[in-house]
Amino acid sequence: MGYRMRYGRPNWDAVPQELEMIRKDRTRIHSKLIIHHLAWSPLYRKMLLDYCIPSLVDDVKKLIKEKVEVEWVVHFDDVANIPKYEGVNIQFNGISSAGSFQDSINMCRKSQKEGAYIALIAPDNIFGKGSLYNAFKLAQYKDTSIAIAHPRVLAEDFMKKYPAGQTYKNKQLVKMAMDKKMMHPALQYAFDDLDDSFTNQGISIRRMGKGVYGVVHTLPSGVVFKFNKNDIDYLDGITWGEIDRGLSIKLFAEKRIKLVGCSDVCFFIELTRPAYNFSHVYPGLKNNDRHMDERQNIFNNTIVIWKS
Repeated sequence: MGYRMRYGRPNWDAVPQELEMIRKDRTRIHSKLIIHHLAWSPLYRKMLLDYCIPSLVDDVKKLIKEKVEVEWVVHFDDVANIPKYEGVNIQFNGISSAGSFQDSINMCRKSQKEGAYIALIAPDNIFGKGSLYNAFKLAQYKDTSIAIAHPRVLAEDFMKKYPAGQTYKNKQLVKMAMDKKMMHPALQYAFDDLDDSFTNQGISIRRMGKGVYGVVHTLPSGVVFKFNKNDIDYLDGITWGEIDRGLSIKLFAEKRIKLVGCSDVCFFIELTRPAYNFSHVYPGLKNNDRHMDERQNIFNNTIVIWKS
């Protein structure tokens, strides 16, 4: 029973046994981070090499300087003409015959066997300065994972305006996401002061003042994970899309993932084409932040602050 309530009172007698279990679990938690990307098309390859990886390099260098062991692995279908990233070692591998998703699962399995953390980062993600570093430091030495609520940005407009190889502060990325010229349809109709919106589809945004937004996000993305054997068994039975959905719900239900509450600490944007992930607009939803899928109501208990 641990420290749980027994006959209406805490069972303090069981605390030593539960603490011993915690200590035993912690013996397999090491200061190692595996970073893994998949890129399965020329567009995702460009996003990964030109935008995603450059946004992470400085954070990885900082972790290495602090004696964190970092293993950085990429699987994609074209390993030719890879640029050099100074100060970091990245393994670029082709996609195996088992398929790209299985390559990712194998990396998750490797992290679990080694007691390491793993950052599963999509090729279309751009992280703010310090965000990956902070996400790892929040999880380090704990049996926990870290999730971040993030927005989508129109990929084509972003890549036309911003050159490859740049790094950005978190506030800059928030400002980009809220730029009407690059704002994804998923955000355009996510503000809760609109009567016609799709705030019931997963994200509800409230303007709190100049450059400050209160966000209820029912599908925050896991970024840094600490997996156990049960998680690996679960991953073996799902598709790639469920990593953002079912896995996050599973870990939150088990109290094994924590959501970062402010963009100043951790933030990233997702480059997306406008036709993707578009939902219908529904009337009568002013001030709404409830999601239609009750399985995801667990995330309605947290308000995340985005600041530009």
